[in-house]
Amino acid sequence: MNHFNLHLTKKIFVSLSVCLMACFALSSCKHNEPEPEFPSKKRKTIIVYMAGENSLAPYTAPDIQEMQDAAGDIPKDCNFIVYIDDHKYPQIIVMSEKNSEHTETLEERDSCDPDEFYNTLKDLTSRYPADSYGLVCWSHASGWVSKPKKTFGIDNNKNSYSSDAGTRLEIPDMRKQLERLNIRWDYILFDACFMQCIEVAYEMRNVTDHIIASPAEIPGEGAPYNLIMKGLCMDGQKAAEEIAKAYFDYHNQLFLNQHVQFTNGVVLSVIKTSELENLLQATKDILPDFYTQAYTFDTSNIQAYGPRTKIEEFTEYFDMGSAMNKFMGGPEYEKWSEQVRRTFISRSYTSQWGSAFYDVYPAITDENHLTVCSIFIPNHKYDYAGHNESIKETQWYQDYTRTQN
Repeated sequence: MNHFNLHLTKKIFVSLSVCLMACFALSSCKHNEPEPEFPSKKRKTIIVYMAGENSLAPYTAPDIQEMQDAAGDIPKDCNFIVYIDDHKYPQIIVMSEKNSEHTETLEERDSCDPDEFYNTLKDLTSRYPADSYGLVCWSHASGWVSKPKKTFGIDNNKNSYSSDAGTRLEIPDMRKQLERLNIRWDYILFDACFMQCIEVAYEMRNVTDHIIASPAEIPGEGAPYNLIMKGLCMDGQKAAEEIAKAYFDYHNQLFLNQHVQFTNGVVLSVIKTSELENLLQATKDILPDFYTQAYTFDTSNIQAYGPRTKIEEFTEYFDMGSAMNKFMGGPEYEKWSEQVRRTFISRSYTSQWGSAFYDVYPAITDENHLTVCSIFIPNHKYDYAGHNESIKETQWYQDYTRTQN
């Protein structure tokens, strides 16, 4: 090999070495970069599930704006994720103290299909892991009431806000999908009508620590997300209490300040789900034959959150405390009330609230005995709608009527 070839060989060797080192360095840098699609585990992940492909679609944008306005209240150790399906394609919006930092548009889907509900929550909790989780369920709802009405959410499958005909997520299916996730939510806030009924709460007792909801209709604008953001990002019972307080205080102030007071207002409570089985047993100890005797009970003068005056398929949504006071009375009711106080950690209500379903604005009529949670009382007048049979599908009914060995 001559000198020129040797020199050329050395240059090639050095060049290859430099290239290999550079490639190794670049590879190492890339390897050390955080993977954005797999963020590190945080203290809390909050998911807002907005099933808005229905007549509520016009309310989605204002609520998203409220969340964005309060993005500065999202701590750095929290993930705040919004899944929204309205009259456009579904989207995932990731918010932080920097406001909306990422938006992902998804393919069209039925957000009230049980499997889609599960898959969406599974995907989001996997991508944004945390030590604890909070869930907001935003949509139309009707509590436990008879097929096909005992539901959360409506997806009209038309990308339209002019129709409320479509898929509804039945409560037992919703519970089963939440159980599949194997996550115990810190709280579930139902920003939807009629969801604080004992039958729904009992169904959800094993998937969440707290339920924040109303036994009645809620105002169309729902929760003031700019005011409840701090509470949503808290942990434990404190989170549930702060969310409920900010939610109620906002609507109570509107109610007190308006000239025609009965066009707004809200009733809201927080249930500690670990006490629900004790509440069932306390009720059953005093009224063991409730579901066989209920057909004969006089339900007049019991607080109702839905007077049956316009939409016949709905029940009255009787307040549980008001009903039990009438059926038990005296010392037995006082003993039962001790368990109520352990179960309901927050109860708030304005004297009246607006209604889209009833000819008159419902009002508080039995303030001294309210749980601010409804219970179904069987009656032959519900036979035509199937309510008296559908109640038997609930876990509350099944455990209540189960004969102890």
